[in-house]
This record gives sequence, structure tokens and C-alpha cells, in this order.
Amino acid sequence: MTRSTRGSRDAGSDGPRCGYPDYRGFLAGVARTLDPFGPRPHWGKIHYMDRQGLQAAFPGYDRFLGIRKKLDPSGAFLGLHLSTAFG
Repeated sequence: MTRSTRGSRDAGSDGPRCGYPDYRGFLAGVARTLDPFGPRPHWGKIHYMDRQGLQAAFPGYDRFLGIRKKLDPSGAFLGLHLSTAFG
């Protein structure tokens, strides 16, 4: 699985830092703006992709899920955020 947000394609990245009280609303707007360009989110950052979106964005996603489940069958390393993506 290409875990990198840049792996095997032309890409750039930005980590918006903002003082907005409603930063989640701001980030959701950024996500909607970037959706047509096929973004790949950073696992540890707030993102709004569901499992289907992640599967489309990352080649080898299903293979990665199998490896993850084999190495961490109880989900000990999954927090709330990652359990929605990988659980």
C-alpha cells in the first residue's frame, strides 16, 4: 500500500494552520474543495474520507487492511479516528 500522501504521483501538501474557532468547518470546506483532485489524507490528521474514499485514494488499501488485522487482531493500536478507517 502506498502509505505516503505523495507516493507514485505528482503531489504537494499543505498543513493549514488557522485560528478559526470552527476549524473543523474550515477543514471540511478545504476537503470539499480538494475532492475533485483525488487527495490522499494524512492518517494522523483530521480528514473527512470514509473507508470507500480511502480505498479509492490508496492503492493496496485492502492488502494493508489484511496485514494490519493480522499484526493487530484485537485493534490495540486503533484509536477512534483510525478504527473508522481501518477497523
